[in-house]
Amino acid sequence: MLACLLGALLAAPPPTTRTFTLACDTPLGRMKSQETYTFAPAEDPVRAGQLARFRVEVPAPTLVPPLRTHFLAAMITLALPSGLALEGVRPEASVTADYSSVEARPAGDSVVVTLRGDFVLDGRPRPVPPIVIDARVTAPAGVTLDWMPPDIEGVARAPLLGTQASRCRIVDQGPLGETHVSP
Repeated sequence: MLACLLGALLAAPPPTTRTFTLACDTPLGRMKSQETYTFAPAEDPVRAGQLARFRVEVPAPTLVPPLRTHFLAAMITLALPSGLALEGVRPEASVTADYSSVEARPAGDSVVVTLRGDFVLDGRPRPVPPIVIDARVTAPAGVTLDWMPPDIEGVARAPLLGTQASRCRIVDQGPLGETHVSP
């Protein structure tokens, strides 16, 4: 039993946490924020053919528009690295204090997380439940799979402008995390 516990502890690597600059093109102009993303594989390295589990924390933008603006929804699209075949996805919680609905669904080789709520965008972080992704490793041995930052589309309501959509992109280079396929 001790050997099993020790093996499980050694297999679970520490999560990768990275802060990226997010640029959002909105009807009120381009707005930027700093957002921290966390990537946590259940184990690393993985083997070709293995069903692997990943936990990803993707925040919603913490913007402060010049007008009092209400968040209504966001769609966060996270592409799976080539070499993984999606088998399942779910949020760890479907409702939070800020979000009336949190959904995660497959969309081709991506995962789409949809958040719904109604709160003032005031720059305060609004935690999004972690997303659990189960995927089959289809990459050959010896490959490193890069998890790239997501694309984010948002919908908000502002005085005089009404309900408007915006698009956000990560402006920094580099992956959220990596998965190594053992030789």
